[in-house]
Amino acid sequence: MSTTLSSETVYFSYPSSPPGLKVVGKRFVPSNARNDGFTLIFTHCTGAHKEMWEPTLQVLLDLHAKGQAPPIREAWTFDWQSHGEAGVVNAAPLKSETNGLSVQEWADGLKAFFASPYLAGHTLVGLGHSSGAATLLLTTIPPTPVVFHALVLVEPSLITRALRKQHEAERNAALVRMMKALDGRRDVWVSRAAAREYFAQRLPWKAWDARVLDLFVEHGLTDVPGGEGKVTLSCTKDQEKGAYSLVEPHGVAVDRLASLDAAVPVHVIFGERIDLVPKYAHDSILGVRKMTSITKVPGAGHQVVQMQPDRLAGAIAQVLTRIAVPRAKL
Repeated sequence: MSTTLSSETVYFSYPSSPPGLKVVGKRFVPSNARNDGFTLIFTHCTGAHKEMWEPTLQVLLDLHAKGQAPPIREAWTFDWQSHGEAGVVNAAPLKSETNGLSVQEWADGLKAFFASPYLAGHTLVGLGHSSGAATLLLTTIPPTPVVFHALVLVEPSLITRALRKQHEAERNAALVRMMKALDGRRDVWVSRAAAREYFAQRLPWKAWDARVLDLFVEHGLTDVPGGEGKVTLSCTKDQEKGAYSLVEPHGVAVDRLASLDAAVPVHVIFGERIDLVPKYAHDSILGVRKMTSITKVPGAGHQVVQMQPDRLAGAIAQVLTRIAVPRAKL
């Protein structure tokens, strides 16, 4: 039987640029929550939304209930301010941001949230997928850094500045292809059912776990105002394109990975298959810092959260168990 969860959505205002942006987070408290357990912080990849983590989280909490994962106090999933529900809530201020929001703005919003009373006294473990991994690293930069007990970087979309320069032509060409694909992507459907049928027949969506795809149709789409049932993307194509093109903050995140206190464990989880992120990018990150553990999830590539939530949950449970074991004092 699945662990019973209570959840609430929080809308948090902070001093933002552009003014008026809100952080949107979802808090999950398991029925068997323990105050001495970890509070898990989840951030998603570009083009996704906070609910995409929910199948992984549900399996992870079920493992916790069976004693196969350490105690968990609660979990939070967060939208990038231009994505998912936040993209709808922030529609007005986002109209002036035609170039998109970077991961730095996401990190600034999260830092403000973490400085609020919501998470006071909690032992935080950050789990970020792709661009979400860069965001978590950016939240640890002074002043007012977020203090994590440990970080888990899931398929981080990071590369050292030196390697990006070395492969600049290739990386720029990949970005151009991505922009062209986004420009040509369909973004309006007559109904959610029609959208679900469309995605189920096309890559990458047809390779996703059915639970994740259902959540994308529910939360990654929003009603077209006055559209008589039509739906469109919660994160507009312009916002997604901007998110991909604003690469400098990712370089800052790599710098922070190198300078982060060595006492903070950093674990990395990759998909077993190399696809969207080249192997040399992964290798460059592994050369920046000695990782506490490196895990590969079978049956998935970069979109491991979308493709293999059950296996990913198992990998995370093993990492959390390692984190929970007290380290021997020197």
